[in-house]
Amino acid sequence: MIGTVRLTLAKPTLADFDDSFAMSSDAGVAEFIGGKPASREDVWNKLLHNIAH
Repeated sequence: MIGTVRLTLAKPTLADFDDSFAMSSDAGVAEFIGGKPASREDVWNKLLHNIAH
């Protein structure tokens, strides 16, 4: 884990799925990170990919 007073960076875990899905499926957020809301399957696959790295 890497941290400062204002920010903590941690390796993603399976427990992050619900929050990741909520963020990635929101049209307002998707506008800035890919153009369209992500499906549950897309978010799951991306999370597993990020955990593996």
